[in-house]
Amino acid sequence: MSLPPIGYHCGTGVGSNGIGFSSFLHSLHGKLTGFSAAQIFAASPKSFAHCAWTPATCNSVKLAVTELNIRLFIHAPYIINPCSWDDTAGADNSSGQRLVSLVVNLLQSGARIAARGVVIHVGKSLKLGEKEGLRRMRGFFCAVLDAARASGVPCCRLLLETCAGQGTEVARDLRDFGAFVKDIVGIYGAESFGCCVDTCHVFACGYKMTGLAAIIADTIGWSNVGVIHLNDSLTACCAHVDRHANIGMGKIGGEELAKFCKETATAAPGLPFVFETPESDDGTSRVSEMTWFCSLF
Repeated sequence: MSLPPIGYHCGTGVGSNGIGFSSFLHSLHGKLTGFSAAQIFAASPKSFAHCAWTPATCNSVKLAVTELNIRLFIHAPYIINPCSWDDTAGADNSSGQRLVSLVVNLLQSGARIAARGVVIHVGKSLKLGEKEGLRRMRGFFCAVLDAARASGVPCCRLLLETCAGQGTEVARDLRDFGAFVKDIVGIYGAESFGCCVDTCHVFACGYKMTGLAAIIADTIGWSNVGVIHLNDSLTACCAHVDRHANIGMGKIGGEELAKFCKETATAAPGLPFVFETPESDDGTSRVSEMTWFCSLF
């Protein structure tokens, strides 16, 4: 079994303007055995700011990503709530249109730097209820993908991330999540839409790693999965809390995660894995987790 693409979320080394990120990728590729995937924020994760990377910076990053064969992903800002979309507001839906514009900007920016996708969280229904929340989230993603097509500018894939079931997050059941993803894929195609499976999140929703690969195949379909977020969990199964832990230091455990990684690599060869685990001050946690993953194959 060949080693799948593996890497981690780069919280440092990117910068808000992306300058120096291509050099950072070269450095990681040289230092970390197996490093072949990465995730970044293209702007502040806590604001509605658009990606402001210059064409020169985008070209530099694209060259590095292509040369090193890095599977790169952008994570959308946390503050986007797809369930806030109001398709009855018409011209008054300015806040919703602002979110659509932001996500389209990220999809276009992703294409400019050869990213494989933009990962976005599911929505929170708040007082709307699950059914209305799902309906509004569907409307939001349709508006985003319609606007992306109409722009005539190349865009990368939009990837909806499985949730931990915190608060009023919708589609916590993988059957509902899979049905939602397949619905959007049926309209816009798998090249435009798909999903990201986070091991911590699905564990928080009650799914253990044993047999999870088969459940994903049955509910979502592996062809619709663009990346795996590989995280242990600080909290117990079905806790509905999103708290990541380093591999082997949480409630899932390294042995169970190892089984899932191997089953996934068999079911979906070449699917990238990205760690979103806490980074130690000296960087040794990254090295140990990368080494652990590579040892599985």
